[in-house]
Amino acid sequence: MFKKQFFSQLVFLSLTGAIFLTGCASQPDPHQAEQYDLEIRRGHLYAALSKFDVSAMHYQKALGFVSSDDVPARLKALGWAADALQTAGKYDPAQELYQTAIRLAKSNLPGSQLDLLTLQNNLAQLFQATGRLAKAEALMKSVIKDSEHLEGADISQTLSNLAVLYYETDRLDLAEPMMRRVLTVDEEKFGPNHPEVAIDLNNLAQLYADTDRYDLAEALMLRALKIEESSVESTDGQIATSLNNLAIFYFDQNQIQKAERLLERAVDIGIRKLGKKHPQTLIYVENLEAVREVLTQD
Repeated sequence: MFKKQFFSQLVFLSLTGAIFLTGCASQPDPHQAEQYDLEIRRGHLYAALSKFDVSAMHYQKALGFVSSDDVPARLKALGWAADALQTAGKYDPAQELYQTAIRLAKSNLPGSQLDLLTLQNNLAQLFQATGRLAKAEALMKSVIKDSEHLEGADISQTLSNLAVLYYETDRLDLAEPMMRRVLTVDEEKFGPNHPEVAIDLNNLAQLYADTDRYDLAEALMLRALKIEESSVESTDGQIATSLNNLAIFYFDQNQIQKAERLLERAVDIGIRKLGKKHPQTLIYVENLEAVREVLTQD
């Protein structure tokens, strides 16, 4: 049984330096603020290099340089650390950090409302990635409802994740129109050649492939891969997952050698960028072994 992957999306807290609340009981030490900012920047750097464990370590280290009453700065460090751990496949510590950050955000309402929705979206994505679909769905619907009348809220990624969940639970009548809606919104927001659009294309392509609309599916997957390979904003994991899914598509079309070449690329990226034991890498390796087994039988 081959394993394909849909793209559920993290929503990242805004990439700024240290932000300190005005009117705190004590003014922040300039040296502490500088150290906080340095650790955050180190975290961003290692995340850009796909070294997510190291990235998370620096985000968590930043917490030691910010006061307990500086809620915005603490939320960013906690949220980024949780995102990095989730991307690294370290789901238990990521969940713990998300829940800590969510409690902190709830203690600082209404000022932290947007951050709260972002954290809840990402925790829902973690529930989805670990098969806790009922929890994921309930939390996604809560995020969408709470975002409806909130200025500055962007729910397209939560809608995308919910569409994938509908697909995973065989509610295609709900999944397809939602996927189309998200694609339209993201093309208008980011332009037609952005990695976010590639994510939407890939998800819709998987639905098309599984409902026997093969020409449409292939066209969308190839367009998505072209976007990802030409964009500096695409992640290694995103490219490898696209290669994996396109390989499975070609395997199902009896184009076995094409599938093997694509999976070899996915495995190479997974091992180099994510690590041999990362859940995504293990999927690519398992799929490549299955393809090669078929080839040896021919």
